[in-house]
Amino acid sequence: MSWRARYLVRLGKDDTRFEKEVGAIVLASEPALEPDFEGWGVPESNRVRSLSWFEDAIEGEIQEDLSKVVFLCGFTHHSNPFSQERAVRQALALASKDQSQVLFITEHFKVAHMGMERLTRQAREAGVLFVKMTETRPVLEAGDDKNSDDKNRVSYYDESMGMEVAISPQIVVLEESYRPSPGTDILAERLGVHLDPQGFFQGENIHNLPIASNRVGILVVGPAKGPVSFEEGMADAKAAALAIHNLLDKGKRVIAENRIVLDKKKCTICLTCYRLCPHRAISYLNRRPVFSDLACQVCGICAAECPMDAIQIHGFTDLQIKTEIGEILHGDALGADGAPGIVAFCCQNSAVEAADLAAKRGLPLSSSLKILKVPCAGRVDVDYLLTAFRAGADGVMVLGCHHGSCKSVQGSDLAEYRVKSIQEALGEAGIEGNRLFFGGLAPGSSAEFVRMVQSMEETLRNLGNSPIKSSGAGK
Repeated sequence: MSWRARYLVRLGKDDTRFEKEVGAIVLASEPALEPDFEGWGVPESNRVRSLSWFEDAIEGEIQEDLSKVVFLCGFTHHSNPFSQERAVRQALALASKDQSQVLFITEHFKVAHMGMERLTRQAREAGVLFVKMTETRPVLEAGDDKNSDDKNRVSYYDESMGMEVAISPQIVVLEESYRPSPGTDILAERLGVHLDPQGFFQGENIHNLPIASNRVGILVVGPAKGPVSFEEGMADAKAAALAIHNLLDKGKRVIAENRIVLDKKKCTICLTCYRLCPHRAISYLNRRPVFSDLACQVCGICAAECPMDAIQIHGFTDLQIKTEIGEILHGDALGADGAPGIVAFCCQNSAVEAADLAAKRGLPLSSSLKILKVPCAGRVDVDYLLTAFRAGADGVMVLGCHHGSCKSVQGSDLAEYRVKSIQEALGEAGIEGNRLFFGGLAPGSSAEFVRMVQSMEETLRNLGNSPIKSSGAGK
């Protein structure tokens, strides 16, 4: 079925209003640059300048005396490769142009950044003196602009020489920290996209790199996701253009229809699904949830969290999953040769790939381990866990992404919460809670996958056969 992506964009300023329906949105806002005068305890003056001011000034005619200049990078905030590169370029330009004495003091060097090692070497050859400090920070005393004889003073402990050093430069240049563009938090809330801990768009999720967000059709490029170089920003822009072309070929996208099915007779309009959908694929109309096949990433969180089991996911319905549980646990197919039977619900984005890699590497895995693929750990319903135990599993594992790396953001968090709740319930029923396990994996963590399974197998050998099956509990 063909769907047309639709975002309604409304922009306005003063009496001018703009409204247009679009198929994709690209976020590319410039960050705010903040020189940390407050962090150093000095005001901005002719003697203490920001890096942005210095970049502009060195292109023109600077009237100030530049015979001795100190650059301070980091210390009051976490320095990043791009801003550090800017500072080194200005130090190099000054040393090459005016034969100034240039001192560059920093807490670390990000020489792994593209071209930084070469740039730093050029600056040293031009006469820039680099000082790296690890245990202390410099002390900056700013001179009075009104008194021409009152100079700046920068003092620090030189760790290589083991002595205190003081210098009186004409100008001190402060590196800037990068902050999200004003209004980023408001825009993120309106668009339903996630922010990273620093407040930039995209969020720290490996599945979104390099340009995706948690919503289909909303892309993040360049400095909107944090400090990046011009070259990195251009690479993002090209990737975004290709992604939009693939998404909106001829203005439409062909996708499978009815990937989410709602049983209106069971739905109580609690809107739990609407509140929890991490991809904003659910809206509501006339108080009923409405599902977008285009925006849906088929994680299944809505189906697992629906209190009335009113939602089914194509390919991963309750009937299909429970049937598969019964098939893999049928007869003697599990627990042969005295090995404890383990059912592992594995996320297709992480644990399934880790298991496949373990098999390709020939790593040892129990023949009694049965893997059941799910679209996300967040799809694993509480009922599936109990069904596996009732069908004869000695132990059950739910293996998803690491917390913070889940493609559906909160899938692993919800899965672990359900596992803990069932562990408590098992304990109240007199059954060992450690027969149930949750773990986080990366796609390439084949050895860790094997370690988790072997640890679970050892635990179950010590516990013995499942008391749920032998007692008929839950039937």
